[in-house]
Amino acid sequence: MRATVPFDTLEYLDELKKGGMDQKEAEAITKATAKIFTRILDDKEIATKNDLKELEVNLKRDIKDQEISLKRDIKELEVCLKRDMQELEVSLKRDMKELENKTQHNIKELETALKRDIKELESNTQHSMKELETSLKKDMLVLKMDLQSFIVKCITSSILILSGLQTILHFLR
Repeated sequence: MRATVPFDTLEYLDELKKGGMDQKEAEAITKATAKIFTRILDDKEIATKNDLKELEVNLKRDIKDQEISLKRDIKELEVCLKRDMQELEVSLKRDMKELENKTQHNIKELETALKRDIKELESNTQHSMKELETSLKKDMLVLKMDLQSFIVKCITSSILILSGLQTILHFLR
């Protein structure tokens, strides 16, 4: 599509002639200037008001499209985040429940082990006390026998001493 020249060539030609140029020179300059404008417009090197208006409309449309797209993306992201948070919450609750169950199981195992250890300790203590009691009874029996033997010896010695004292008293009388 051929662009239209953005200025009035006849008006331009008249201005050149009024400035003192002759007809041929003014026509040549006007023609050359029109070609330059046409080439520039064809090459899209200069934007017209219409080009700028079209660009503005396109940019506004693109911005609006981007805004809609961003809002949609944000909404999708929000939905995904909510879903992920709910999944994480469910997972955390499950993990906490599992940890609670394991902890309760471990506590019960410890309680059972402690009860077993306490019973074993009680049993060992009772056994040790019975052994000690038996040993003490044995030792007391030995001491009793030793004491009885000592008493018999003391009595025997006392009798002998008394007998010897009687004999001495008998001679002294």
